[in-house]
Amino acid sequence: LEHWRNPLTDQMVKVYHYRGGPSGGHFTVGASSGDVYSSANGRWSALGDQLWHSSANWGERPNPLTPEEWPLASSGKTVLGSMSLTFAGRISEVANRANHAPAGLQIWTNTTAWMPWMEMGQRPGFNLWRWIGAKGTPAAQVPAELIAAAESVWPGYVRSDSTWQTPTSGRLDYVRAVKGLPPTR
Repeated sequence: LEHWRNPLTDQMVKVYHYRGGPSGGHFTVGASSGDVYSSANGRWSALGDQLWHSSANWGERPNPLTPEEWPLASSGKTVLGSMSLTFAGRISEVANRANHAPAGLQIWTNTTAWMPWMEMGQRPGFNLWRWIGAKGTPAAQVPAELIAAAESVWPGYVRSDSTWQTPTSGRLDYVRAVKGLPPTR
């Protein structure tokens, strides 16, 4: 999708494809990384060989897009958000010290202010996102057409052996794109 007709403003807007991350935390007993995607805080549950970890976070942070500078792209002075995250896997794989990336299921739900590219201005409302996916799956097991679709937007996103190093979000990369700057590396 390259363009989208905003049903509330009736304007045609360019769709911005973005990345978020990287997430640098790891689950470590007795340690807190401060990374919401790997916080050991939360609820651990086990049944047989099944293991889950669920956490939920919410809060408010300054919006990098001020309403004065970005009247259509900014949702306001701050960004409110609520996120829940569950990882599920097998105890036998997690307990294997030689396995640094056990396969698992991830379920993520995020409620946050409108994305800047939607050009909603300061209208009340939010985006609700949900994904269910696999973690620790070798790229060779991912369908080729899915890799091709992802890499048509972000070349090297799956096949590259390196990851980008500078943390980013859709809002920060949107600012870079609009200003004609390359995405973070």
